[in-house]
Amino acid sequence: MIPNTIAFVTGVVLLQWQPSLLPVPFLLLLFLPGFLVWRLPRLRPLACLLLGFLWASLNAHWSMRAELQPALEGPNLQAVGVIASLPDVNSERIKFEFVIEQLSINSEEFDSPGLVRLSWYRRWPDLQVGDRWQLQLRLKRPHGLMNPGGFDYEGWLFQRGIRATGYVRFSSDNRRMGEAGSGYLLGRWRAGIR
Repeated sequence: MIPNTIAFVTGVVLLQWQPSLLPVPFLLLLFLPGFLVWRLPRLRPLACLLLGFLWASLNAHWSMRAELQPALEGPNLQAVGVIASLPDVNSERIKFEFVIEQLSINSEEFDSPGLVRLSWYRRWPDLQVGDRWQLQLRLKRPHGLMNPGGFDYEGWLFQRGIRATGYVRFSSDNRRMGEAGSGYLLGRWRAGIR
């Protein structure tokens, strides 16, 4: 059992050394030899190594699937989604995380990037965790400065699952659409304590 576990972890670590991810069809082709090797007890650690590599690769592909499309950077976007974090307020702006459920430009639907980090400048309404909103947004893919020893903002966003940043545009279409349901009870409870 211990050699199999070490082999699995080694497979996960091997993925970290790859300069890029292998295509998913190729990964699925690797599954068959892994399955065949698994049936031979002496070679089972090799199968575990392959399984660890495959598991980490598919996980990485799953994490990268929700990237913001380049065509969506810049234009005004109509988004419907849910406020997913406690808003961070100062005198000039409010920042919050927003889970986009629907995204469109001029009634043309696009794939949602999922969780985004938004700022709302000037005259923002009262925002509560778990509220569903329709907002007009401008989004961009995350980027940060790569200064040695400095804070890696892009990496921090990636670790939190945030696939885009942006801001709310002033629009008469911005409106609260109700509560999202029971999935945000903990966030509402935290907001109540705050």
